[in-house]
Amino acid sequence: MRLVMEDSVSPSQVWGTLIGYASCGLIGDFSVEIPIFCRSMLYAGCGFGAISEVFLEAMSKCAISSAPTVDNESPDLPHLYINMLEPILRDLVCGSHEHQNFYHLLSSLSKLEGQKEDLQRVRHAVWERMAQFSNNLELPSHVRVYVLEIMQFITGRNIKGFRTELESNLLSWEGWEGLFSTSDNSETSANQGLPDHIDASSRFTIHNLIYDALIGILEEWEGFFVTSKDEVDTTEAIEATEAENCWSNDGWDEGWESFQEEEAPEKEKTENSNHVHPLHVCWMEIFKKLVGLSQFKDVSRLIDRSLSKSNGILLDEDDARSLSQALHEKDSFMALKMVLLLPYEAIQLQCLDVVEDKLKQGGILDSAGRDHELLMLVLSSGVISSIIAKPSYSTTFSYLCYLVGNFSRQSQEAQSSKIMNKATNERVNTEKDVLLLFRRIMFPCFISELVKGDQQILAGFLITKFMHTNPSLSLINITEASLRRYLERQLHALQQADFSAEEIISCKTYKNTVSRLNIKLQDLIQSALPLISSNVPSLPGDAYAVNNALSPEGSGDDYETSLKILVL
Repeated sequence: MRLVMEDSVSPSQVWGTLIGYASCGLIGDFSVEIPIFCRSMLYAGCGFGAISEVFLEAMSKCAISSAPTVDNESPDLPHLYINMLEPILRDLVCGSHEHQNFYHLLSSLSKLEGQKEDLQRVRHAVWERMAQFSNNLELPSHVRVYVLEIMQFITGRNIKGFRTELESNLLSWEGWEGLFSTSDNSETSANQGLPDHIDASSRFTIHNLIYDALIGILEEWEGFFVTSKDEVDTTEAIEATEAENCWSNDGWDEGWESFQEEEAPEKEKTENSNHVHPLHVCWMEIFKKLVGLSQFKDVSRLIDRSLSKSNGILLDEDDARSLSQALHEKDSFMALKMVLLLPYEAIQLQCLDVVEDKLKQGGILDSAGRDHELLMLVLSSGVISSIIAKPSYSTTFSYLCYLVGNFSRQSQEAQSSKIMNKATNERVNTEKDVLLLFRRIMFPCFISELVKGDQQILAGFLITKFMHTNPSLSLINITEASLRRYLERQLHALQQADFSAEEIISCKTYKNTVSRLNIKLQDLIQSALPLISSNVPSLPGDAYAVNNALSPEGSGDDYETSLKILVL
C-alpha cells in the first residue's frame, strides 16, 4: 500500500502482481514465495526500486522468523535477477516468440532508482550472463544476434536500424556507461555476492564484449558463405574439365603446340587474382569501430589470423585505402603495418610516402627504434625491394638499417648476458623471443634482400660487424666469403629444420606472418647466393665505400648518420 501511495507502483501493476502471484504462488513456504512474488512484480512492469525494497524487507523478516542454517544462504538481488533471467533465455533457445517478460526484466533496470550499489551489481550480473549467452557458439546464430542487439540497445547509444519491437517495448539503462566505467574499488564491491562465473571478461568494456561476440559470429557465418562459393567453383571446374576432355572434336590435333603456351598465362592470372572475403563489408565495419577505439593491434591481429584461412582478403582495396587514411590520423606507423598485411601495393607505397615524410620531419623516436614488428612486416610483404631501389625512400631505408643495427647489438648483448647470468623473467623471455626471431628470420632476410638489391657492400659490412671480424682483416677481401658463408649456414639450418616459428610465443599478433616469412626465407637465400659477386671490394678504412652503398645511386647524400647507427 505504501508503494502505491508513493507512486512507486501503479494500481494496474498491483493487480498484475496479485494475479501472477495467485497463479504461481501460495505454496506455503515463505522463503520460496518471496522470489515468486518478486517475479510477479517484475512481469507486471514494476521497477527495480520497488522490487528491491519488497525483496530485501521480506528476506529480512524471513531471516528473523526462521532459524539460521549453515548450508542454506539467503539469495541476494543479483541471484534473484539471474534466476529470473535463466528461464527466459531457455525459452529463446527453444524458439519462443514471446519476449515481453524479457523486456520487463531489462526495463526494470532502466532507471537509477533504489540503492545504486545494488542496482550496479544486478546490472553487471545480468549483462555478464547475456554476454556469456551470446558468446556460446552452440546456440543458434539468430538468437545470439538478437541478444547482442538488445545489449546494444540498452546501452542507450543512438544507432539507427533497431527493430521496431525493441524501440516500442524496451528501455535503455540510464547511466550504464558511467556505471560500467567505475573505478576498480567499485568493481570489487559490485562483484561481492556474485557467483564465480564472473570471469576475466568483466574487465573488458561494453564494446569489447560486443565486438568479440560479433567477430565470433562473423567467423561462424563465413563457413556458410565460403562453402557455397567453393561448391559453385567446384561445379564450374567439373563442367570445364568435361568440356576439355571431349576428344571427338576433329580439330583436336591442330594447334597442340600453342595450347600449352596459352595455358600458363591463364594459370598465372588465376593465381595472382586477389579473392576478397564474402563478408568484407561486415569486417570493414568492425575495423572502423576498433580504429575509433584506438585498438590498432586488434585490427592487425584479425587480418593476420585470416592469412591462415582460404576465405579471402578481409578488406577490398577501396576499404583498405579508407581505413589506412583513418589510421594515419592516429598513427602512421600502425597504418603502414596494417596495409603491409594486405596485397595492395599501391596503398603500401602511399603509406610509405607518409612514413618517409614523418621520419624526415620528426626523426626516429625511442619507441620506433625498437619496432621489430614493422621490420618483420616490411620483409614479409616484399616492399623492402622498393625501399632499397628507390631513392625517394632513403630515410625509411636508413631507419630500417638503424633497426637492424639496434637489434644486432641487443642480440649480442643478450648472448653475453646469457652466458654470465642464467636468471630470466617474463620481460627477458619476451625480449629473448624477439631477438631469436631477429637472428633466425629477420636478419638473414634483410641480408638476402640487400644482396638482391645490389647492396652487397652494406650486406658485407653488417655481416662482418655481426661476426665481430677483426679490423686487421679489412685489408683482405673477406666480404664475399663472409656473406656466402653466413647465408649458406642459414640455409643449412633451415634445411635441417632445427627452428620452428611456433617457438616465438610472444609474436601472437603476427603469428601467421612469422610463419610465412620463415617459409619465404629459404627461397630468398637460394636466390641471393648466386648473386654474390667475387668482385665485391674489401671494406676499406674510410667510410665512403659504405656511405655510397647506403645510397641507392651512390650519391653524396647525408648518410653519415646511418653509418654511425650501423656500428654495432
